[in-house]
Amino acid sequence: MKAALIRDVRVDGQQITFMLTDGREVSAPTSWSARLTRANPKQRATWRLGGSGTHVEWPAIDEHI
Repeated sequence: MKAALIRDVRVDGQQITFMLTDGREVSAPTSWSARLTRANPKQRATWRLGGSGTHVEWPAIDEHI
């Protein structure tokens, strides 16, 4: 079975949601990451996929999940 990868991310002051290639969505409170909690909306919206979809990076705040 092929592992699901991250294809998109939504993050705001309350929740971070990862949309996966198999159609699932996985969410957690933004408070799970102190850096995302402190980030402004522009910083939260500026992310990139790493590892071909195995993790997400927010370069402006040096966060990797």
